[in-house]
Amino acid sequence: MKHLFLLLLLLCTGTIWAQNIAGHVYSAADGRPLEGASVYLDGTTLSTTTDADGYFKVTPTQQYLAGLVVSFIGFQTQRIADPYKDGQPLKINLVPEILNLKEVVVSKNKPLFSRQQMLKAFKEQFLGTSDAASSCTILNENDIYLTYDEQTFTLNAEAEKPILIRNATLQYDISYDLKSFRVKFRAKSIDKIDALTCNISGYTLFRDRSKNGNANRLRQEAYYGSVPHLMKTLSNNSWDKGGFYMYKLHSKFRPQDLLQVTDSAGVKKVKVLPEAKQIQKVYNRQFKSDEEVTFNVSDRRNRTSFIIFNQDEFYIDKNGMVFPLEALMFGGYLGSLKTGDMLPADYVYAGN
Repeated sequence: MKHLFLLLLLLCTGTIWAQNIAGHVYSAADGRPLEGASVYLDGTTLSTTTDADGYFKVTPTQQYLAGLVVSFIGFQTQRIADPYKDGQPLKINLVPEILNLKEVVVSKNKPLFSRQQMLKAFKEQFLGTSDAASSCTILNENDIYLTYDEQTFTLNAEAEKPILIRNATLQYDISYDLKSFRVKFRAKSIDKIDALTCNISGYTLFRDRSKNGNANRLRQEAYYGSVPHLMKTLSNNSWDKGGFYMYKLHSKFRPQDLLQVTDSAGVKKVKVLPEAKQIQKVYNRQFKSDEEVTFNVSDRRNRTSFIIFNQDEFYIDKNGMVFPLEALMFGGYLGSLKTGDMLPADYVYAGN
């Protein structure tokens, strides 16, 4: 009887993490099912398309802290923040997209920066400057619309179609549905050394191009010391094994004394304890606050970063994905990692 109970318990547990995310996609204008709509878990390789009835099904092997993204040509992309909610089939109505033609501004003055210069700056901020980032190719550069605001020293980018990226090092094809791109500089400049703040958001779908594990080593190197690696270390309280340590004013401290980790519905809940708020300092005036809680972190390769906790509570899944994303802000080495260093949220590292 004990063995039977254990078997039932394991089966129930497996069911929790292998929920189907299923439903139908329709046009909100006339109610017709949309065949061929793209449906995927944001930031993963998990995707499908709808059939003739608009039906789709995605079966993740675990619960990811990722929204479900649904897109179709001619319609506004929709993201469902919690596709697991209620466990019921989803009914998704996509709204037809109104085509906005870009206004062509005719000026007698010569633009401060050429498109080629702005595109170079865009790639530095969007893809990054690491070896992996340098190996990336944007396959549809002409779909990117770039402008520079000389009053606010801000580089802006838009793209009506997903940006298609081929990462030759990590061997992923990435479809990046860009929602926001703004980089503010300290002067009339687009040089990376003058960048003050970088705001990039969007939805990503990864496609694995590797064969026979030939990208495994480079992917492991990209994972080591990354944000998911750090978050997984935090959630498992495996600091010695993970190779990270945290410090303040050059003095190490035990993260578990300031960050409380508990189980919560299959993921880890992290609470920033009141003691942590006593360790406050101004990191940079750009954050416009003297109340930010900042911690310094370093890995075994002596790559230093800092973390700002914008919220008192956040969640981490088994692969180190954080929800909500805005709960944390990273600077230093971790802040320098961009799209070219990204791994999908369903990437599984054999180590910590």
